[in-house]
Amino acid sequence: MSSLYSLQEYTGEEDFIIAMDIGTTQSAVSFVHLVPGTTPQCKMVNHWPGQAQSRNAAKVPSAVSYRAGVLRNCGEAAIQDLEAGNLDVAQWFKLHIHPLTMARPSSFVIPALPPGVSIERAYMDMMKYLMNITQRFFERTTPDGNRIWTKLRDRMTIVLTTPNGWEDQEQAIIRTAAVRAGIVNWENVWQRLCFMAEAEAAVHYALKYYPQDWLERDTVFSVVDAGGSTVDITVYRCVLAQPLSITEVCPGECAQAGGIFVNREVERLLSERLQGSPYDDPVIIRDMLDFFERKLKPVFDGNQSEYHIRFGGSTDTDESLRISKGIITLSLQELKVAFDKAVNPIIACCTNALKGHMPKYILLIGGFGESPYLRQALEGSFRGAGVRVIGVGDYSRKAAACVCLQLIDAHLE
Repeated sequence: MSSLYSLQEYTGEEDFIIAMDIGTTQSAVSFVHLVPGTTPQCKMVNHWPGQAQSRNAAKVPSAVSYRAGVLRNCGEAAIQDLEAGNLDVAQWFKLHIHPLTMARPSSFVIPALPPGVSIERAYMDMMKYLMNITQRFFERTTPDGNRIWTKLRDRMTIVLTTPNGWEDQEQAIIRTAAVRAGIVNWENVWQRLCFMAEAEAAVHYALKYYPQDWLERDTVFSVVDAGGSTVDITVYRCVLAQPLSITEVCPGECAQAGGIFVNREVERLLSERLQGSPYDDPVIIRDMLDFFERKLKPVFDGNQSEYHIRFGGSTDTDESLRISKGIITLSLQELKVAFDKAVNPIIACCTNALKGHMPKYILLIGGFGESPYLRQALEGSFRGAGVRVIGVGDYSRKAAACVCLQLIDAHLE
């Protein structure tokens, strides 16, 4: 079980905190059971239905499937429904709630929600699923877990992370969805449900799990949180190194740019190349995209002349399509075009955010923040200004876990 500990003993009343990070492509949940006289331990839910234990076990797909408007499945099972040909799947539904002020590429079309399903409904069903699996996980991994959950269920604090660009209107939709999901009610929603900016969670993660020997008084640094659909950029100044105290130098920036824009461009590339061929099949293209997402996208660095996606068997060969024995080959230039759809807006957003407040360090975090290509692009753009880019890594438990840890610290004060 993935666990993170506070360093102080808890002396308040027994309490329970659940943090949900519902991302564009993946979601995660952490929780902490606060018991007087013990050291708080933040735990990640790392066993989701239909998923094997792995490095990414703490994440579950943000997907909900329906049949004629009736909920069918959530998480991995919803992705399996999509792969089986059920097109009534709410995927990337977070994009429907992004405010119009968050610009995105004009050519990018948000996947439609299933017929009769609102954005509020998709969030409601996803939140209810996350809560139910969290309860099951806690009860199975905690002695007397059922009694503890029942005792504290109606007074748990629920925290959701949101992009910097979300304000009252977007939070109101999530708040209503939480009430409809039965997680809170209208009488206590303002006390039990709260929001935290993803960028705030990111900086606490970065500072808690990355060595701070570089951080001195008056050091200016930036946290770039590059996720599935948004990039949050915040600039901080270190007020005091010991004990640590930081302050925001300027308002944070948020833009729609992230890993899904790369996926969509690769999908377009494959669809155009395979059009009219025996491989022009949605299932085959989904298999290619799945391999790209799992194997190629995390390691693409732009340093090879060509890259390969495995999808079929030894009989799948077509030289005109650059397919050999079940492997399709993409050129460096093709993939650079796809990655630049996300990377160029991120660089532009960083340049704007850091104007007049050039940091000494950029801490790169988030799912797309793991991309070697993005890191190299940032290094190349800011090297002349003497900025060092630091990849923090271990993003799978970033937001949800650090929300819990920050609230633990607040309870201990």
